[in-house]
Amino acid sequence: MPDFFSTEAIMLRRTAYGDYDLILTFFSEERGKVAVMAKSARKHTRRFSPVLFEPLSVLHIVCHTGRGRLPVLQEATLTQPQSKTRTDIQKMAYAGYWSELLNGWLEENAPRERLYTLFREVLSATDRLPPGLLSLFFQMKLMALSGLVPDLSCCVQCRTAPDAISDALFFPDPARGGVRCARCAGPDQRPCLSRGTLRQLQWMTCQDLQRAGRIRLTPRSLEEGLAFAEAFVPYHLGKTPQSLRVLHQIRRRP
Repeated sequence: MPDFFSTEAIMLRRTAYGDYDLILTFFSEERGKVAVMAKSARKHTRRFSPVLFEPLSVLHIVCHTGRGRLPVLQEATLTQPQSKTRTDIQKMAYAGYWSELLNGWLEENAPRERLYTLFREVLSATDRLPPGLLSLFFQMKLMALSGLVPDLSCCVQCRTAPDAISDALFFPDPARGGVRCARCAGPDQRPCLSRGTLRQLQWMTCQDLQRAGRIRLTPRSLEEGLAFAEAFVPYHLGKTPQSLRVLHQIRRRP
């Protein structure tokens, strides 16, 4: 008898395969990252509407696991289309960055339920919270859930606590898993963090989205926090995502 599985899943990536098929990469609630084959999806649009396979759509999928290399998609039902997010170029740029991060971050067929819940909540909040704040929260929690939370309690080199340092500027040091003070970092280091931003990042890492969404960051603190997270997360990923370069270009627009 053929085996089937069904799960809620978020579309991360789609790739054309052959003349008519698609390989779809999902972050699923029960199986983690999973790639499936959608046979003839580019030919027979009555069976699989193209709108189903837009990036970041939340679907309920049913797949057949037979003898082939990949499970074969049998059914797909759209539960959250992200239609409002797709009309905002900046929100789509942020969401595309999160999607590319997860596609590179996750191992296949390794469930990550807490991370899935986090991503689902962040996507659902794009209609009501600023995307920059959401991105900062998502990246800090991604590192925390992966056991890679940065040590922000002191300078990683001299071990001095932030409150004991007169020059209240700190600099990311992803290789050592924390920050360095201005004295240890040396001149011309970028980006920098103020002591206030450092404390806000520490607080945010320990909160859920409901509480973190109420924080009021100044534009400077948000810029510092994003620069910090976007230095750390790609370091752990092992590369700078192309979507992050696109996001930087969009953020620089007036």
